[in-house]
Amino acid sequence: MLHKSFYQARYLSFAAPAVALLIGDTLTRLRPRLASYLVLGVLAAASWPVFADRLDANSKSSWLAVQEAMVDRVRPGDAWISFGPLMTAAENVYPEPWRDLVLLNPDPEPPWPTRFIYPRLGGDLTDCLRLEGEGPNRVWYLSDHTSRTWGVSHEQEDLLLLEGLGYRIAWQSPTLGPVDQTRVYELLRE
Repeated sequence: MLHKSFYQARYLSFAAPAVALLIGDTLTRLRPRLASYLVLGVLAAASWPVFADRLDANSKSSWLAVQEAMVDRVRPGDAWISFGPLMTAAENVYPEPWRDLVLLNPDPEPPWPTRFIYPRLGGDLTDCLRLEGEGPNRVWYLSDHTSRTWGVSHEQEDLLLLEGLGYRIAWQSPTLGPVDQTRVYELLRE
């Protein structure tokens, strides 16, 4: 129990009705300008535990293990593929390993305000890798239990497709993270 993060986002949602009543009562008693500062403070305080949870190496939301696996091996000009729906958050919280990488499968179309990493309609890795000329020589493939679609991994099919495109696995991490379901592959073009 001590090595796991105690905070879970659902605890905040369980207390939301009581907190909303308390905030509403307080807002009716305060001046509008002071009330707006109070609301901003409450929102910042409520969001901090979720952000801190991502920084905890033992958290299910943490990508620190992936960062440690990649940070010494990544080179400028490498590309990466990830279909995990939370990778945008991971890229923002842990920017170092992804700083010099080209994301091959962004979804810049509206209505998404930020890149949504996995292809909306399943996507195709062949389309991702045919960008310019022959494509990158080194590709990083990140897979976890939510790869491609919620709860369904297509890791083996994707790796076979990459092999058919001329890439071979040069290195793979052991399973990473507290739930041991994340894996990083380094693939080189033959």
